[in-house]
Amino acid sequence: MKIRKPDYFDKFECIADKCEDTCCAGWGIVIDEESYKNYLSVQGKFGEELRSKIVNEDNENIFVLKGDRCSFLNEDNLCDIYSNLGGIVFAIHVDNTLAI
Repeated sequence: MKIRKPDYFDKFECIADKCEDTCCAGWGIVIDEESYKNYLSVQGKFGEELRSKIVNEDNENIFVLKGDRCSFLNEDNLCDIYSNLGGIVFAIHVDNTLAI
């Protein structure tokens, strides 16, 4: 798998709801295998919601989009996964998908 990574990526810090844009809209969001396995083990109501919004397309696990936005990107442009589970690792693929 080829991953595209801008020069500034390692210094990037998300400013969350203060940002005028979002990383989680406008493209497909692919879930890497390690994260997918972790998501399968999340307990409780959020775990159920998390698994219900994952589909497999072309042998890749992806989050269902709501319009062109990730299902977990809330109205304040904050990530409900991050809010519930903590840190997330991002990578931008050559095919313009975001890997979480």
